[in-house]
Parts: sequence; structure tokens; C-alpha cells
Amino acid sequence: MEKDIEFLKKIMNIKLDKMISDENFFNWLYPFTTENIRDYYNILDFNDKEVLTVIGSGDHIINAFLKGAKHVEGFDKNPLAKYYSELKIAGVKSLSREEFILFFYKYSLFKNKKHYLNKDIYFNKIRNDLSIEYRKFWDYFFTNYTHKEIYKSYLFTTDVLNIKTLIQINDYLNENNYYKAKEILKDKSIVYHDLDLAELDKLDKNYDIIILSNIPAYLDTIYDSDKLKQFRNLIEKLNKNANTKIVVSYLYNNLINDEKLPDDIYNKMEVRKYFNEKEFDYISINSTDSFEYRNNTKDSVIITNKK
Repeated sequence: MEKDIEFLKKIMNIKLDKMISDENFFNWLYPFTTENIRDYYNILDFNDKEVLTVIGSGDHIINAFLKGAKHVEGFDKNPLAKYYSELKIAGVKSLSREEFILFFYKYSLFKNKKHYLNKDIYFNKIRNDLSIEYRKFWDYFFTNYTHKEIYKSYLFTTDVLNIKTLIQINDYLNENNYYKAKEILKDKSIVYHDLDLAELDKLDKNYDIIILSNIPAYLDTIYDSDKLKQFRNLIEKLNKNANTKIVVSYLYNNLINDEKLPDDIYNKMEVRKYFNEKEFDYISINSTDSFEYRNNTKDSVIITNKK
């Protein structure tokens, strides 16, 4: 806990000229997903399943429970991700849908921004739905930083989609599903792991579904050489159960390019050498851009197809 608070202090002290450094890039929190979770979650059967997923914004976890997952574990390189995930889960439990959006969505259409990560809303409504560990962290946060400091900080990435898009790609933000998620999350607890992608083989457990999100886009920061080969070896280690489904990578339409580096996850020709179409499905889904800009672009996901 103390170590994580020290990490928080470091991030809150980031200045504008330092915010885009490689180090800080991986320390940002994501307010909401930037993936079309709805469409590729519909491909998977979560009912009564054991799930391991990136923590990210917490949206992967909440949507997995909404889809019927029995147990969900999260992993993330950023040690603060687990705290934010728990804050959002507590938010679903304690807030109305409108209150939730106003509290967590920074770029509200409303002129009055006072609801965003508001101290009084936290202490009066959300706090009691947090366990002691996570409550202590957020107590420190909301006690030691003003609303202005929070609003202007670089704790969160600015890569945020329009709220209408977020509702379309996030099933739990749908009005009816939000209150369903509220009921489901009442008795759920999540196990969190402060692990990078390459460390996942340390988890000595079989999962029915593993979701790696778009992390493979950063293989060059994870492996020194033979990046795709080492990543393929990791997938083999994780694929312990004959029925395990692994979402190997989420691919954004605006990054798909055959002329990328030889071992880049977006290089279709190179990737298919390690992830052939007999063992992996390449599935096109509506892109987040298609919701943002009303076009026909497609994102893709690579999913294991182990028989």
C-alpha cells in the first residue's frame, strides 16, 4: 500500500513537458476502455467461466461478470490499475447510472465539471463499498489532492472516447445492463496481479478465458529480441486447458499496416508465421472509430481456436 501511494505521488507530480515520456506512458490509467469490448465479448462464452484479463480501466472485468463469469482475475503492469478498477466497481454498486457517468467521465457534455472524481461523492456514496485496503488508498487520494489538482493531473490518459461510443461498446453502461451489473457485482471479489504480460506464466492456474487486450502492440518494450517468437511461446504456456480461449491481441484499424517492423503484432504476414489460421481465428468487429465517426472501419481480434 505505502509503495503504491508513493507511486501515486510520483504520477501526480508529472508535469506537461514530462508526460509523454516512454516511462510515463505506461504509468497512465485508462478512464474507460478504448476497445469495442461488446462485440468481441459476444464471441466468447463467459457463462460460469474462470477468467484472467488485463485490468486496464476495469471495464474488461465488469463486462466479464455481466456476461456470466464465475470468477475474474486481473493483471496489469501499472500497480494503480487495481485501485481504479475497485473504485469503478464500488461506483457501480453505489451510484445511479447518471451519477456513475458524471463521476468517472471527465469530458462530460455538461459545463459543470464538479462531479468528476468529486470528493464528497466519494466519501458520501462510494467509500463504504470499498474494502479496507482500497478505501485507505482512495481516502489518501481524495484527502490530499484538490479537485483542481485531480482534474488537471496526468494520472489518466487523455485517450478517451465519446460517451455515446463508450455506452455502445461497454455493455454495462447500457441503462438496463447497468442495474443488472449492480446486482451481479454485490457479492463478487477480484484477485489482482501486478504483472506484466511476459510474467503471466508465473500464474500456476488454468483459466477458461484469457484476455490480453492490445498489450502485444508493445512487445518491443517487453522482449529484447525474437519478440513474436517469445510471445508465441508464452501463449503456449498459457494455453493449458484444451478448451481455453485466449484473446491474443486486439488490433485497432488505424494501426493495421503490413509495412510495420518485422516482429510487430500488426505485421500480418509475420504474425501469421507464429499464429497460423489453423490454430487462431482472425475476427473482424466494428471499430471504435466506426462509432466515433460513423464509418465502416473494422478492428480485429486474434483468438485461439484450439480444438
